Amino acid sequence: MPLTFDYLHLAPEVLFALCADGGDARAWEEFLRRYESLIQAVAKRTARRYPNTYTGVCDDLVQDVYLKLATDHGRILRGFRYRKPGSDRSFLAVVTANWVRDFFKMKDQASTEPISADDLSDAVDYTAKLFAREVDDVLRRFATEKEREIVWLFYRYSLTAREIALIPSLELTEDGVESVLFRMRVLIREKLLGPKGKQS
Repeated sequence: MPLTFDYLHLAPEVLFALCADGGDARAWEEFLRRYESLIQAVAKRTARRYPNTYTGVCDDLVQDVYLKLATDHGRILRGFRYRKPGSDRSFLAVVTANWVRDFFKMKDQASTEPISADDLSDAVDYTAKLFAREVDDVLRRFATEKEREIVWLFYRYSLTAREIALIPSLELTEDGVESVLFRMRVLIREKLLGPKGKQS
């Protein structure tokens, strides 16, 4: 059944609530349209930190994420609170990354890569957290919400420019994403280190 105008334009919190109820197939269809590429990308990027990961495992993990979201009467989805543009995608990225990490922890596999600077875990170094807050302050003050979201999808969740470009709501090509990342790097360097990249 084709998606209706109403489903295409549902607010994230409303869509999450309909999916949590479990009986609305069109709501899940719209959920997959909006978020499937993000969930797949985050699952794959997180799984690559662990040895002996193959495509079948990543596919299974993605399906497990959907099951996790749907179980217990959609408890996780019901816990979502929309606070700002992009918070729905950030929420799902965190849920996905945490589920993948928990899966490998249960298998007693250690990550082959260090945790990223602001990976929303207790293991993050305080200095890195502080720097991430400074960067986010710059982005909040001088960048758009879309630009800020792209920066954190790239650095916090390790999505590639190509994977970010697959998110429909961003409406950017891969080259467009790379252009945003370049401009944001220049902005952050100038605001934190001065115009020439040196501490003043």
